[in-house]
Amino acid sequence: MQNLGARLVGTALDGQGVIWRFMVVRNLEPNAFSIGNGLIFITEGAMNLAQNESELAAIIAHEIGHELGGHFCRQSSFLLSHLLDVFSSKTSEQVQHGSITQEIEPAKEQQADRIAIRLLQQTGFDPYAILEISRRLANSHAGHFQDSNRLKSLEQALKSLNPLPVDSSDAFLAIKRSMSAE
Repeated sequence: MQNLGARLVGTALDGQGVIWRFMVVRNLEPNAFSIGNGLIFITEGAMNLAQNESELAAIIAHEIGHELGGHFCRQSSFLLSHLLDVFSSKTSEQVQHGSITQEIEPAKEQQADRIAIRLLQQTGFDPYAILEISRRLANSHAGHFQDSNRLKSLEQALKSLNPLPVDSSDAFLAIKRSMSAE
């Protein structure tokens, strides 16, 4: 996971000084989230939902897109107060994940999607993977993918792009095998 994340941020953030960390959360609900300052979490459920490495890259790239879009504070000393702001805003849709309430702002989600598409293209992943995984997440009842405008926005953003061949690395396949063995 760390190598995949590093590949995605390598082209976008050369020399910006953020230490990126990509961590797996033991939760079967398909979800991923960034809390700012280069900290990105992906649940086992999201990893299980990804059918190929491009789809997993799309999930991670979307969360990187939140960082690059400036949706989070970059200074770790402000991280806790920023988290409280992110999870308590009253201006957007609230999605409950256990004891955490996540705020979903459609404009920020669409911006993160557009950034993710660019990252996927730059790193050789199929940009259409973000649409495929998003459709599957919508069918799994993942809160912020119930917004049909978001899927329409993705379709529009991808309209002029060609799909790329989908392949998965040995490392991705090994992770998928180990998860199904548990």
